[in-house]
Amino acid sequence: MLTLNRRCLLTSVAASATIAACAPSGDATPAEIEARSEAPGFYRFPFGEFQITMLCDGVFFLPTDSIATNVDAHERKAYFDAHYIAMDVFRLQANPLLIDTGEKRILVDTGVGPGKGWARYAGRLTKSLEEAGIVPETIDTIVLTHCHGDHVGGIASQTKLFPKAEIVLSDVELDLWTGADAASKLPEWAAPDAPNLRKVFAALGDRVRPIKPGADVVTGITTLDTSGHTQGHISLLVASGDEQLLITGDAVPSIHIAFDRPEWQIMWDHDRDKGAKTRRALLDRAVSDRLLVSGYHYPFPGIGRVVKEGVGYRWLPADWVWHR
Repeated sequence: MLTLNRRCLLTSVAASATIAACAPSGDATPAEIEARSEAPGFYRFPFGEFQITMLCDGVFFLPTDSIATNVDAHERKAYFDAHYIAMDVFRLQANPLLIDTGEKRILVDTGVGPGKGWARYAGRLTKSLEEAGIVPETIDTIVLTHCHGDHVGGIASQTKLFPKAEIVLSDVELDLWTGADAASKLPEWAAPDAPNLRKVFAALGDRVRPIKPGADVVTGITTLDTSGHTQGHISLLVASGDEQLLITGDAVPSIHIAFDRPEWQIMWDHDRDKGAKTRRALLDRAVSDRLLVSGYHYPFPGIGRVVKEGVGYRWLPADWVWHR
């Protein structure tokens, strides 16, 4: 039997009000319809004794030639054509999520952040939180899987948005971006972000909690070492009751290539060989342990399962379930 605490009850009331406010009317003007089309999204579902809310931060685009960098051009083009992937740019969803344990609210990653010219259709996390009835001041912890701009941007550009939240990330990742030798450890395209991140973490001060991979964020949420995408990248294993959820971060970054061809390398992995090995190991675990999986860059809401198929894997999106 599901027991709702006061926080869950207030959240449900707020969500109901949002649904009512967004109900279509017969006399909506074109401008009103256009405004509604810009509404951010959220999807909430029970998970054991916890509650998970998937939050849409929007979409952004990257050059297609930054993926499958170790593959013959003809083979890559054939794959892209078969999967309707454009040859110039490909679309990436950004899906932060919030875990409500009943005692703590834990936000995993913070999106792109507002006002980024390279991601004009992203940076919507605060709107999605508002629509979901979640007040930023009530978030207790923010876990950063890693410090690339599309994951840390929401806190880096708005350090006062979550005033009570501690910031949890791996100790290796924190040192990677804030150490005196950061520039020598980062790819050329990532190094320019290090000085600003050093200032951000300094401003956050003792709210920052470095953690060793394998340690718990809170009871029921364990960090996993999934380095490769960055040297300190972590994923999360969430357990409540008989249910387990694997939050991959960017260790498995897409539902297509990363599943079908996990050995194909990505420019955005700091260590491309290790990134490929980590992908396959994580997908193997998702299959063998029959885990529910959340992917940060998967089509919203990014929840599903993984099955083995041939030499690769296949993504099975979970049914969207309405809870009344």
